[in-house]
Amino acid sequence: MTIIDEIEELRAELRHCHLSAPERREAEERLADLLRARNTSDRLDALVDRQPVDQLPTER
Repeated sequence: MTIIDEIEELRAELRHCHLSAPERREAEERLADLLRARNTSDRLDALVDRQPVDQLPTER
């Protein structure tokens, strides 16, 4: 399952399911984590796309 699929599934679950308070908090936290991960990935992709290869960050 991709991040996008999991995000959509969690959103649907939060909209349409009767979750207990702990289950809802857990689902909301997971959704927030996935959205942060997706946004970080998008920013890194944009950074890589606009920098020349010789200026890309190197792994250590």
